[in-house]
Amino acid sequence: MEITIITGNERRHKYFSNLLLKVTNKLNVIREIRISAKIKNKPKLSKNIKKYFSNLEKIEKKLFKIKKNKNSSNKLKIYSIASKKLNNQKIEFFKNFKNTNLFILYGCSFVNGNLYNFLKKKKVICIHMGISPYYIGSDCNFWALYDGNPHLVGATIQKFSKKFEEGDIIYHSIPNNKKDPQEYSALASKIAFKSLIMKIKNKTLFKTKTRKQNKKIIIRKAKKTEFTDKIVKKYFSMNINTKIREFDLIQLKDPFFFHKI
Repeated sequence: MEITIITGNERRHKYFSNLLLKVTNKLNVIREIRISAKIKNKPKLSKNIKKYFSNLEKIEKKLFKIKKNKNSSNKLKIYSIASKKLNNQKIEFFKNFKNTNLFILYGCSFVNGNLYNFLKKKKVICIHMGISPYYIGSDCNFWALYDGNPHLVGATIQKFSKKFEEGDIIYHSIPNNKKDPQEYSALASKIAFKSLIMKIKNKTLFKTKTRKQNKKIIIRKAKKTEFTDKIVKKYFSMNINTKIREFDLIQLKDPFFFHKI
């Protein structure tokens, strides 16, 4: 089986790519490089946002330990592309992936242009970090905690769609409890990865009956600009109980739980 993942360049993205080597004979990684990361003299982060991302960096180092696979060199191919160039690749570029059986989109820019035209004819799944359709947009798991909905922290594995985050839902994955809300939120990524590896391995990924997105039950459609220092300061002052579980919601019927990682 040949898999192609279109993803980012952070630790969690590399961790997931490394896991995929266990369930594929060939792995293509189209790694989107954020240009902004290379810009010098970037505006300094505010006090609370800096604290938030400093905590997150420590958590991700703990959760996403990347082990080198000595046998990976013969089945791993990495393509690094600037984020603004992701959708502008020429048709010739896609010939590299003509034998791909499954495409996975995770942590990359919104797909359109030539890339969309190529992928719409392929078998593609997307990983949305957040429980869709309740939370869509940016930083969904942060907002679920902020809104007092820790039971809506997790990930949505969904089909590819032309419109942003509107693909049919394949399943939700839910992290196991952690006292620290930020670690609980980060764990949602790891559980999504582990569940996908398992479902690819046992060939059950596409045997689940999919569900349409129900826009009527959206709680929040968040934007990056809403993640402010004031909001994060309030988040740190909140007493968040991650053990709350209210799975009587229609879209969360039979969610995927992973109690051990």
